[in-house]
Amino acid sequence: MQYLFSQKNYSLDGFWESRITYECSWGWKDDGSGVLLSKQFGESYSGMIFGGEVEISHWYDDEYNFEITGQDGCIRKGKLKKREFAGRVYLSGEWNSSGGTNAMWGTGLCCNGKLEIYRDLPKEKQVATTRQPPKGKNSDTSLVIHSHFKLEAGKKFILKNVLFKISSDELLPEAFPEIDRLANVMKEDSNMVIRLEGHTDIDGPKRMNKKLSKKRVQQVKLYLVNRGIAKERIKLKWYGEKKPLIKKGTIEQRKINRRVEVRILKT
Repeated sequence: MQYLFSQKNYSLDGFWESRITYECSWGWKDDGSGVLLSKQFGESYSGMIFGGEVEISHWYDDEYNFEITGQDGCIRKGKLKKREFAGRVYLSGEWNSSGGTNAMWGTGLCCNGKLEIYRDLPKEKQVATTRQPPKGKNSDTSLVIHSHFKLEAGKKFILKNVLFKISSDELLPEAFPEIDRLANVMKEDSNMVIRLEGHTDIDGPKRMNKKLSKKRVQQVKLYLVNRGIAKERIKLKWYGEKKPLIKKGTIEQRKINRRVEVRILKT
């Protein structure tokens, strides 16, 4: 049986493994975690990665446009080329940054770089091949376009748009759809156990930042519990400012440090 990637019906929605490398004048930084893409308008998808928010849209045939945003004055655009290998689909490409003082002075992540996302090809997406069916059996040329990409133990991703009021643990309304989506995934897999990991920016007293990151993941947990998820399935960890995505740049650029990550412990 042959499995093919259908541009017309295939959705980028769901979890992807990711590799991203920033090649800056002052050195390089990389990340090898994951990204949870959600559909926006048309054939556009977005999610949070190391260094900002990525938006990917189908361009032509097996190529996609992508842009990483989140830093004022910094343009990071490129194209991703699709390829299939060993039962996986890969989207990979490079970008050249432009604009922003970071590109010159090495403050933040306004640099050139490479992005690759990949995941297993869904076996549900089967299409007819040129092979003839066995005698006495009808050929089925229908394309199954619905598939579920399971989140496995050890995966990690950033919850997109899970935002809080400044110096507060109060969730902003923009956060609710993404947490609702996580709740739905956990309802579909009743064995799933997760750990919410809280992070803050590097501004402010360390003790206060750690306390704030604790309160924020507690709020996300409370929201999930109110959506019907058993509290025993949600573990918490808080780091404060210990694990920033970027250490330099303006306050606006460093806002990506204020985040909640999800680590899958059990499925």
